[in-house]
Amino acid sequence: LAGVRLAGDPEQEARVRTALGHLWLHMRAPEQADREFARAEQVYEMLGQAQPLQAVRVERAAALRMAGRLGEARDTAVMALREAGSLGPEDHDDMARALIELAYIDARAGNQIQARQSLDRAAELLRKAPADGRFTQADLDRAELAIDSPAAAPSGR
Repeated sequence: LAGVRLAGDPEQEARVRTALGHLWLHMRAPEQADREFARAEQVYEMLGQAQPLQAVRVERAAALRMAGRLGEARDTAVMALREAGSLGPEDHDDMARALIELAYIDARAGNQIQARQSLDRAAELLRKAPADGRFTQADLDRAELAIDSPAAAPSGR
């Protein structure tokens, strides 16, 4: 990683840190994932790259949720949702991903009504999204299961 940083390519550093964050999530190490995502967030902010910044915030919210830091997770997911709504033309995928993460967080916190509202909004976006989007019915179905059983919320991505 030092080589990437020293090479003067902060965008590549952010991509590598995001990939490391995903690796830590899959290894069930959310605190380490959070550190990588937080650094990627800083770099994308510095570069002014809104879309990858918003996407990494959703991933960071998941790491914080997995670490049991639900207040921080919710704040981060709400920030990502706001950013997705301000990216220009509505990006249904990014907004839906942020809403689904909010649903996971709220379900884990026992806020089933808020979780259901987030899922309903995500489902509405799914209906409007292009067929080739990153957000799919399977994502929504997994979230539905998590709402019904908060303990079933995915612990990794």
